[in-house]
Amino acid sequence: MPRIPVELILWQKDDEFPARADLLLDSTCEIHLPVDIIWSIAMMSILVMM
Repeated sequence: MPRIPVELILWQKDDEFPARADLLLDSTCEIHLPVDIIWSIAMMSILVMM
């Protein structure tokens, strides 16, 4: 998806915080794709990372 910037931030666990991952999409993604497609892409990205 060349017009939608996506960032996946992986946080390692340490003594204070558990491990986590953040999937960030640009706020303009709603202009390029419908919301249900954006949701599907996010869910598929998460499943691929598992």
